[in-house]
Amino acid sequence: MNAAAIKEHLKMLMELEKEVYTQNQVIASLEYQLSCLPDAHRYTRPVYTEANSNYQISGLTWLCFGSALIFLLLAPVSDAIINSDWGIMGLLLFPILLIFYLARSFAIPCAIFLFAAGIIVFFVERNNQSDARYAAKQQSKKSYETAMATYNRAVEQDRLRVERERPKKLLLQGQLKTLKDAHKKTVDTLNKLYNKGVIHKKYWGLVPICSLYGYFDTGVCTQLEGHEGAYNKYDTECRLDRIISKLDQVIQRLDEIKELQQDLYEAIEESNCKVGQLIRNSERISDQLTGIQSQGAELNARIANLQTTSDINLYVNACAKRELEYMNRANRIF
Repeated sequence: MNAAAIKEHLKMLMELEKEVYTQNQVIASLEYQLSCLPDAHRYTRPVYTEANSNYQISGLTWLCFGSALIFLLLAPVSDAIINSDWGIMGLLLFPILLIFYLARSFAIPCAIFLFAAGIIVFFVERNNQSDARYAAKQQSKKSYETAMATYNRAVEQDRLRVERERPKKLLLQGQLKTLKDAHKKTVDTLNKLYNKGVIHKKYWGLVPICSLYGYFDTGVCTQLEGHEGAYNKYDTECRLDRIISKLDQVIQRLDEIKELQQDLYEAIEESNCKVGQLIRNSERISDQLTGIQSQGAELNARIANLQTTSDINLYVNACAKRELEYMNRANRIF
């Protein structure tokens, strides 16, 4: 294959690689715009929680009833101890016997008093707990109503947002599908040209193809292989760090490649310009749909019309036409 045929083949590959890069950038932008238009959010509906309705018996109530029981038991015990024949031991235990004697006299009255006090304390505390229960129930109800109002307001606002963004979302989804279909066809055409077997697989990609084309375009190389070939020159310049071989680094250091990788620089600059144009046009069309009241078939027809006249649709048609031309030319050459 002569140098002119190789140069033409490299030119077609470079143009297709450039279109793949452009399409990837626009697809990423459209996907980001769609991510900013999410579907309806799923809000958690508030659940009404009723206040605790169980009554609690306080420690003071238990103390009163327990003390009354102790005094009731103390009376018969005191009688038994006092009526016992203690002899000399009784004299020694006189202070204790005196205490039991007094306990027998006051046990029943104290038990009655403590029992009555326990009943009073129980009903007072029950009344206080009833008031607290009612207040807690009202507070729970108020909190639930406030939470429901917030929930309903959020759901309604989100519904309105989804409805408002729906036309723009439909347009972006249509453009994204159109572009992804075009991208698939472009990649398919590019792979068919690569599979012609002219370019070694090691040198597939936008960066090496632009460099190889530059060598042939400037007359530096007239063949691909050999000591003076384009492959050897590209490998040497990569090894000596004269050129950047990784696309992500090229994008980050674009100004640095302007002199030594001019064709690559111009390809990326042209692609970036095209990406900006397509995105701006997409945003202008989206703005035309803001606030429209159309629905159903009317909305779909309006979106379809905007799609047809959009820069993205024109760009996709141009890509399809060029890819068909390239395939016909490649089939004639090989």
